Amino acid sequence: MHRKHAPSCGTRVRKGTHSADRVCLKALALALVYVFWQPAWAQAPDVEYEVSIRGIESRDLREALRDVSDAVGLRGRVPASMALLRRRVERDVSRFVDVLKARGYYGASVQGDIDKEKAPIQVLYYIDPGPRYTLVSAKWVFAEGKSASVTVPELSKLGLAVGEPTRVASVLDSERALLRSFKRQGFPFPEILTRRIEVNHAERTVAVRLEVDPGPHAVFGATTFAGLDTVQESLLRDYIPWREGNVFNNTLLTRYQGILTATNLFSVALVSTADEVDDAGRLPI
Repeated sequence: MHRKHAPSCGTRVRKGTHSADRVCLKALALALVYVFWQPAWAQAPDVEYEVSIRGIESRDLREALRDVSDAVGLRGRVPASMALLRRRVERDVSRFVDVLKARGYYGASVQGDIDKEKAPIQVLYYIDPGPRYTLVSAKWVFAEGKSASVTVPELSKLGLAVGEPTRVASVLDSERALLRSFKRQGFPFPEILTRRIEVNHAERTVAVRLEVDPGPHAVFGATTFAGLDTVQESLLRDYIPWREGNVFNNTLLTRYQGILTATNLFSVALVSTADEVDDAGRLPI
């Protein structure tokens, strides 16, 4: 008996050659796909690296930079290519500049580099923070067309000290203190409409200017309760530290919430206002 062997690629067959040729072409195509279209993880090994931040003497500032760094934070997820590592470095450079500006280093210079000649690869950041810029003025004004009869301290008395290095955190703290001052004097919904931080690189100084919309003036409106299952409402009303019609003062809400919590009658006690002042100028609680 004679066995028939299936033709292999490269064998000349007179009959049925079209079918055999198609088989060979498919095999060749699959081989080419395997060779030229392997996924990234099969084409190159993972890129292991170490990170070094140079030019920063302050331990606190260096840690702040490391906290926002992708190259540091994602070291446990080794990038599959140099291109991905470069993207981490590029993001870090931008974030480092933001951190430095937030601490008053408005003229800082940041450069990122990758040394591929060493093993493991070295990710290097060269930073020249330069001098911290000094706050030369800090003031707030009413936004155009807005006004209110209030006594509000200057920003210099709310945490922004003229003559000291500028910090964004101090600007934000003073904004919150400014808004709290309005809320204590009958304005429950004040807003900072614009924050202008003008940087003078020649003088290495910063000027801050805030525009405030005090919002509508309000008095305390009706107080309602929700969630009282076993506690009498009249008992809680006796502890309210304001009377309906009094000028709104946000600190009294905080005080009352503390009183309710101290009774140990509730697992959670929350005192809040309505979303807006009604047409009569009253704010329901």
